[in-house]
Amino acid sequence: MKIAMVMGTAGCVLIGLMPNLLYGLTPFGSNGHPFTVDHVTQYIELFAAATLVFVMYIDHMAPHVAVTLDFDWFYRKPLAAAVRWTSVAVSGVFEACGSLISRLVACGSRYLHRPAAALEDMGVKVLHRKGGIEDDDVLMKPAGMLVATNVLLGLFVAAVVLVVLKVHNIT
Repeated sequence: MKIAMVMGTAGCVLIGLMPNLLYGLTPFGSNGHPFTVDHVTQYIELFAAATLVFVMYIDHMAPHVAVTLDFDWFYRKPLAAAVRWTSVAVSGVFEACGSLISRLVACGSRYLHRPAAALEDMGVKVLHRKGGIEDDDVLMKPAGMLVATNVLLGLFVAAVVLVVLKVHNIT
C-alpha cells in the first residue's frame, strides 16, 4: 500500500514540476500552462477554502462516544435478528427431521435389511433364494442407505405437501 501511495505522489510531483510530460501525451497537442498567475491563485484560493472548512469542523471529526442512528440500522439490526431466528428454526426443523428419520429407520430396520419381511408380514409367501438382496444386504452399504434415506425423505416431503394442500383446500 505504501508503494502505491509513493508512486502516486511521485507521479503528481513529477507532472506538477514538468507538466509538458503529460501535455505531450494528450491528443491534439494541448497548450496548457499550469503556472500562470491565474491558475496559481485559483489553487491557492481552493486550498484556503478547504483549510477553512477543515478547521471549522475539526472538533466534529475528533473521536467521541455517541450513538448514531443511521439508515443502515434498519437493515442491520432486524436482519441480524432474522438470521438468528431463522438459524434456530432451521436447526430445530433439522433436529426434528433427524429424530423422525432415525425413528423411522429404527422401526423399519427390519424391512430395510430384509425387504421381503414386509411381504411376509402381509401373509405373502416369499421364496428365498441364494444371491438375493437379503444375502448381500445392499441397504447396509452407503449407497443403499442413501437410497433408503432419499425414499423416506421423499415420502415425508410428499406427506407434508399433501397436508399443506389439504389445509389450504388446494386441489
